[in-house]
This record gives sequence, C-alpha cells and structure tokens, in this order.
Amino acid sequence: MSWVQAANTPFLLTQLFNRSIDSHNDKLKCIGWRRTENCSPLGSVIEDKNRPVGFLRSFLYNRKSCNQQIPVYGDESGYCEMETRAGQVVKVFQKGCQEGVHHAGRPEAHFSCHMAASFLKYKNRMMSYEPDKPIAISDHAVPFRGIVMQVYGRILPSVYSLVKVLREFHGCKLPIELWSGPGEVTESDPVVQQLLAETNTTLRIISDASITSYMSKPYSIVHSQFDQVLWLDSDNFPSRDPSFLFETVEFQQNGAIFWKDFWRPQMNDFFLTKSSLAWELFDIPPDSPIREEMEMEAGQLVIDRRRSRKALNALLFLTMTFKEIIEPMDLLLGDKDLFRFAFHATNTPFYYMEKPSGFAGVSTKSWSSFNSKKVCSHTMMQPDPMGNPLFFHRNLAKLVDRNSLQKIWEKGMRFIGASDAQYHVDMFRNQSRPEGCFAPSDPAYFEELDFGIGSNVSQFEDKILFYAGEALSILEKAMNG
Repeated sequence: MSWVQAANTPFLLTQLFNRSIDSHNDKLKCIGWRRTENCSPLGSVIEDKNRPVGFLRSFLYNRKSCNQQIPVYGDESGYCEMETRAGQVVKVFQKGCQEGVHHAGRPEAHFSCHMAASFLKYKNRMMSYEPDKPIAISDHAVPFRGIVMQVYGRILPSVYSLVKVLREFHGCKLPIELWSGPGEVTESDPVVQQLLAETNTTLRIISDASITSYMSKPYSIVHSQFDQVLWLDSDNFPSRDPSFLFETVEFQQNGAIFWKDFWRPQMNDFFLTKSSLAWELFDIPPDSPIREEMEMEAGQLVIDRRRSRKALNALLFLTMTFKEIIEPMDLLLGDKDLFRFAFHATNTPFYYMEKPSGFAGVSTKSWSSFNSKKVCSHTMMQPDPMGNPLFFHRNLAKLVDRNSLQKIWEKGMRFIGASDAQYHVDMFRNQSRPEGCFAPSDPAYFEELDFGIGSNVSQFEDKILFYAGEALSILEKAMNG
C-alpha cells in the first residue's frame, strides 16, 4: 500500500485503492503539480492565473507541469494530481515546506510528477523482493556469533586499533570479519597481515563491484557467516567487551538492537523532517508512532540474521535501489535509517535503545564562548541497555595519521532525561576545533562525567591511540622499505 490520498477519499479507502494500483499495474496519467497554501499539502490549491483556457492549451500546460522539476526541500508545498485508468484522481508526492538544518542550500534534490508511478510502487517492490541468491541461514543449534566491520586503506590505523583493543585490552574472543571492496586492501597489506596472524580475524572481499560506500555495511551483514552479528564502524570503540549484548533480554526477546542518532524528525533539525516524503514512500501514516522515533545511528548494530530474513531481504532491496529514488531525492542519510525502515516494513521486531546518545569530548569550561555548552564533543557515547556508556564513536575525530593521535575525551555527558522530547543537540564551531562540535542544548538533562587523567576512560583512550600509532609505524616501515 502507498500513502497517497484520493481526492475527497478517506485515508483507509485510499490505501485499499492504491493497493489495487500496485497489484494490477494500473497506469497513472499525470494531471499536473498543484501548489498549496499554508505549507501543507492539505492546504487550498493556489490557482495559477496564467493557466490557459481551452482543451489543447490546457493539455499542453498540464504536460509541462508534469515535467516540472519540483524541489524536495524549501518553502513550496503541494502535490502531484494523477488520474487512474478508471478516472479516479489521486494525490502523490504530498509535500509540505521542509526547512531541516541539513537541507539548507541543497537545491539539487528534485522530483517530477512523472515519477509518481515508480514512487507509489517502491514499497511494494521492496516487500516482494527476493535476491537471486537467497540469504544463507544456518541451522546451528548454538548460534555462531561474531563481529563484522569494514576496512579500506585510509582507515587501517583505526581498524587495527579497534581489533587490538577488543582482543588485548578487553579480552574479547568473538571472531571478526573484515569486509573490503575489490582492490581496497589485500592479505599482503602489512597491517592486515598483522591482524590476520595475531587474532581470530578473517578478511572477506566484496565480489560485487557495484557495492560501494554506504552499501558495504548492509551487504556485509547480509552475507556474513555469523548467525548473530555485532556490526562496528571502524571508528567506534567499545569501552568493554561487547559480547554480553548477545545475552541481554533486549536482544533475546527481539532479535536485534538498534541505537538512536542525535536527531528527532519533529524538530526538523537534520535529515528526516516531520514532513519528509520518506514517510509517504514507506507508507507510514501521519498518526504512526514511527514518525515520533528519533533517527537511527548505525555505528553499532546487533542483529540475529536467522530471525531477520524478511527484513534483510528488504534491506538488500533498499541498498541496491538507493540511487533510484532515495538518494536523488535526498530522503535519507546513507545507510543508517534503511535498517529501521526495513525492519518496520516487514514487522520484524527490534529493540530501540531507550536512552539516546551521550557526548564525549573536550571541556569548554575555559572557553570565552560556548562555555555554557559544557563539552565540545566529537564522539557519540552510546549506552548499553542499563544506560551506561558502552560505545565511543569518534565521528569527527577519525584516526588516520599522526596528527589525529590526540586525546579528546576530557568529559562525558550522559542523558538522564525522562523522554526523548527533552533531548536536543546543538552544533557549533570554535577556532580550536574548526571541524565542529556537538553538545546538548540543555545540559540540565545530562549527567556530567569526568574523564580526566587516571580515569578508566582516559586509560581506554590511551590504548586506542597507542594501537593506532602502532599501525602507523607498521605502515611507515613498509613504505620506507
């Protein structure tokens, strides 16, 4: 079903009607784009005073209107008016005014009413998708568990450090798969050699050359040999052995654990705004609680592949077709929310971590400006199910060279508010941190944590930097012969 509204038709009847469009491949004829008042697709139509009179002129006008490139974001609201073979009028691409922070100055995202049929049928295609080679699912009595991550040349120091921290600092014994695209790294790379020789780690190459960038994560999880997967981004460091997540009630009952990002659609503060066309694309009604959820952060994921086959099929479809609609229309940021939408669409359960991310970074106490922010964070501090810091995701401070080997965790801010409605994030820049900082808008809803010298987190960060430096030494030695 697709969330479009037939003219003067109740929502439920419209859903049933559009199911028949998908099922019988009914062709839609474009009537034209209709601008509306009050920044709402439900507002009154703004009549075009230049609209010609007469059948032929009106026909040519409508044809031009159907080819018109409509900006996805900005201050224009409206919908595409379409007509079915049976003569019923429906509304597609129902958009309001969208003013999310991320989308300021992003005029390249457009659509035209001629895209309406493919837009309507997208979710139906997703729900019926079956890969040519079915997802391999084992029948192990005891699930085979492991960690999956991505590796390529620039992030080798970070990957090396992450694996070493897991093995030598935390004593984690889970096997690890490193996934890489064709030609990105090989078993002969000196850092990879060290990892494969010293740890229970394997290198797996993505054979499909079309799988690049953000597509690598879903592909690697789907094709992993593990029954139960813990995905870790290469710059995401657990503060203790994360193996226990597989034994938590949250995972055992649901089969997947996802974590929240900084952003809430109802605040219109980032990618997925409250009037986003993504809701219509995925057939999520206006009153659905899904629209109230925070965006998802996919730096860490725990998934039981055996219990999630339908969702993983849908995820593969979204990955393989990302460039058809989602990317050109700039509806979602990379892969992160694809997981959530795939699981919701297939009614596959997951546990959405109750508390949103905390912050780890440098103190702003001595700064002449922004000192009220308490912290300039370059690291998301994601919690365990009890709310304690577990994952330190260095989003804005990646370990790639000697200059990046700097301690940045002086202070933490852990969210202790009662609901997500009390959670809001500011972004700002200081000349000492030109890459930017994240910080809570209202520190009153956060507990301050001291990560000073001698603390467990400080020692943890020392190890991360030590191992990253070790990897750089290996690379430098290989380059110098």
